[in-house]
Amino acid sequence: MKIKNMKKFTTLFSLLLLLLTIKISAQENTKLSAQDKNVNERTKIEVEIVKNGNVEKGVGYLISFDILKNLYSAIVIEKHFIENTKQAILYIPMKSGPQTKIEVDDISKYLFTEQSNNLAIIRLRQLANHLETQTIYSNVIFVPEESISDFSFPLDKIKLKELKESWEKSMVIK
Repeated sequence: MKIKNMKKFTTLFSLLLLLLTIKISAQENTKLSAQDKNVNERTKIEVEIVKNGNVEKGVGYLISFDILKNLYSAIVIEKHFIENTKQAILYIPMKSGPQTKIEVDDISKYLFTEQSNNLAIIRLRQLANHLETQTIYSNVIFVPEESISDFSFPLDKIKLKELKESWEKSMVIK
């Protein structure tokens, strides 16, 4: 009788230990998900443009590219949304404090597009230099291009790589 009770106790203890392990594992995954969510939110920017007198809203992503052995920061956005427009307002989330609102009279000066690609790059460093603001770089999260797959960006990694390579080629030509 004691052996039977001991087996039941061992089985019950094993099940409790298994449940505890699953619960701890789930909590760790939740913590990681919260961090990922924070990075996703901090690297997603709202973009407003004026097309045909109407204000339209879109979403871009703060990304850093390693091009020609230099680190370049950019906003990647759908090309159909941003092309053929001049005025734009960028709402850039900051690590601390309120988001920064940047009004641009001619966004096309800072835009890189490639005919066969559906993505566009807003050259953020060039824009920031024009605005003479460094708060963007000290207070913003940029996700490196190679880490894009680790986050839930709705960007096609192949298209992004092709666009980056085209951008790099255009810089070599200059």
